[in-house]
Amino acid sequence: MTRAVVLVGPPGAGKSSVGSLLAAELDVPFADTDDLVAAAAGKPVGDIFVDDGEPVFREFERLAVARGLETVGRGVLALGSGAVLDPDVRRMLDGQLVVYLEAGFATIARRARLDDAELAQFNQLRDQALSSADFQEGQAAFAAKRRPRFTGG
Repeated sequence: MTRAVVLVGPPGAGKSSVGSLLAAELDVPFADTDDLVAAAAGKPVGDIFVDDGEPVFREFERLAVARGLETVGRGVLALGSGAVLDPDVRRMLDGQLVVYLEAGFATIARRARLDDAELAQFNQLRDQALSSADFQEGQAAFAAKRRPRFTGG
C-alpha cells in the first residue's frame, strides 16, 4: 500500500469499526480523527460542539486530519462525517485512497444513541426525543447534503 486508506461517510456508517478491523487485517496503523480531536481538546467531541461551537471543532478536526495522515502513513484513517465539507481537508485527501462507507437507516438507528458525539453533528438530534419518522427524515436530509462530498461529486 503506497498511500493511506481514508474512510468517509455519514455518522453510523461504521468508519471507526471498519477502519480498526481493516488496519488489523493489513497490519498497518489506524487512527480516528474524532479520537485525535478529543485528545487534542482534552474533552469529548460532543462537548466541544456544546462548549466551544462547531467552528472550533472544525479547526480541531482539520488539524486532526493532517496529524492523522502523518501518523498512519500508509495505514487507515477514519474521518468524522463532516470533515469532507472542509476544502482544506479535501485537499489533504488528494492522492489518498478514499473509501465511502454507507449504512441503511435501520443499521444506523441500531448503532445511534441520542448522546453519541456523532449525533451532535446530525442536526443536534441528541438533545431531542424524536420519533423514528423524524429521525429518518433528518438522516435523509443529512445524507443528501453530504453525499456529493463523500463521493467526490
